[in-house]
Amino acid sequence: MFWFRRPEVSLLDTSLAKLLLVTCHRWPNPPLMAHALVQAGWSVGMLGPWRQPARLMTGLDHLATHDPWDREAGLRRAFAAWQPDLLVPCDDSAAAMLHGYRARLGAEGDALARCIARSLGGEAHTEAVLHKSRFIEYAGALGLRVPASVTLAATADLPAALAAVGLPCMVKRDESWGGAGVAQAATAAEAAAALARFRAAPGWAQVWRAAVVQQDAGLLRQRLRFRPPGLALQAMVPGSAVNRAVLCWQGRVLAGLTIEALENLPDCGPTSVVREIGHAGIAAASARMVAALGLSGFVGFDFMLDAAGDAHLIELNPRVTPACTLLVRRGAAVAAALRAAMAGAPLPAPAPDLPDPAPHVLFPQELQRDPRSGWLDRREHRVPWDEPRLVSWCIGNALRRGQQARRGAARA
Repeated sequence: MFWFRRPEVSLLDTSLAKLLLVTCHRWPNPPLMAHALVQAGWSVGMLGPWRQPARLMTGLDHLATHDPWDREAGLRRAFAAWQPDLLVPCDDSAAAMLHGYRARLGAEGDALARCIARSLGGEAHTEAVLHKSRFIEYAGALGLRVPASVTLAATADLPAALAAVGLPCMVKRDESWGGAGVAQAATAAEAAAALARFRAAPGWAQVWRAAVVQQDAGLLRQRLRFRPPGLALQAMVPGSAVNRAVLCWQGRVLAGLTIEALENLPDCGPTSVVREIGHAGIAAASARMVAALGLSGFVGFDFMLDAAGDAHLIELNPRVTPACTLLVRRGAAVAAALRAAMAGAPLPAPAPDLPDPAPHVLFPQELQRDPRSGWLDRREHRVPWDEPRLVSWCIGNALRRGQQARRGAARA
């Protein structure tokens, strides 16, 4: 069971209590993060697409919808209507939109640009923050342990890149998320096929579905102005996948949580069952990246933990991850640290990592992975039962997406 009711007394000063979550996709994770923040005492609003699942929640204080033809116009209207203290991107598209707005106006532009600068940080290193290939280069230049990686300017560079990183390897596409832009390649032919797939423009059927069904014209504009995305080959590190969720402010870590994946959705998809671990190297590497990039807000770092226990940094997620929801759930100390940072008060030292040995069964990811999973009946299954309409939507969405994935795998 998980978060039964909103606290009777807010943990925060009302003058610094309004968080606007921004999402560009109809995913379950943003409303689940909103639910965790509400339970922690924040006043929470959501800006998302048409028919977003957050509309089913009862605990939100503000709900706004993107303009399907001009997302930034919708962002400006939502900001003017509610005047949030902090913006929290919940997916990579939202992070790119916020960084793009700030870049056009400058960090000292209008009130919205100033709020974005306060919320995200990282303005001097936007390329490294938003692009997988640039991030690995930046982390390696800092002396952190990263896998060998080569940025590909053209398909013709593939043989030289394979010679540099070896096989098997990972093929990664910039501006992608949820495993959709990551592929494992055991042979040169598989690497070439992944490159061709990732360099291709979105199909017109996909564009139509986004514009008409989801009321989002962003993919149509992307298709009309299509430029091949950045691509990179990355050496594969055998081991277990680990994520470090961090709450930070102006380059300083306020709180963190490290989780190891026990179950994953297929095709490099998100984790569905995790356990907390303590790892000083992961915490130190994450803190160093936060400081170097000057980050603020919620971010996630992906690592691979090899057989020797060494952690290899492989990716930055400049937005909310499922582990960030677990971090917020830890209690009042996390909310208090962010409140103090926003108010300019002296910051306490980050709390030491005290891993909870019990696994976390993530809802609805594990249901999507396997609707007959033995994990689903455990008390560690994190379901927000006090939001029954949201739970119902998440169940239907997870079952449908899981069935589609299994059909696709059977055809392949």
